[in-house]
Amino acid sequence: MKTEIKRLQERTEQLEKITKKKNLIVTGIKIENSDEKQLKGKMEKFLEEELKLKIKLRGAGKISDKVYVIETEDMTDKLNILKHKKDLRKLTDRIYINTDLTKREREIQKELQKLASEERRNGNTVKIGYKKLIINDEEWSWDEEGGKLQKPRTPKN
Repeated sequence: MKTEIKRLQERTEQLEKITKKKNLIVTGIKIENSDEKQLKGKMEKFLEEELKLKIKLRGAGKISDKVYVIETEDMTDKLNILKHKKDLRKLTDRIYINTDLTKREREIQKELQKLASEERRNGNTVKIGYKKLIINDEEWSWDEEGGKLQKPRTPKN
């Protein structure tokens, strides 16, 4: 019974991942009341003005006051936005663009953030990636089964 529940949870996670694949979360931007079509247009205009990207979005929705989800037409557009999101640093407003993650993925990334802070306090250089940390140029990946960071195995020749 427990294995069946675990299998169903994994399947649900996979389906959720597929639906969020081309989505991005935009936080910190304030857009006055708009329907989905207007919001989509305003987000496309924002991407063009601030990131200098002419991208056609598939859709846009409001999650909360300053949090929006946008869906790109394809993965190329999504990756292009992520590549240029660093250009938002020059703005006075704190606007962020991140990948739309599943609940489980958000929990893992939150745990990695905590571990990264701890490592930085210990004087280490840390970069955070998707389900991994790079600590002093050494990559550590997240072990799904054990729920902890692990050193990658060195391949046997």
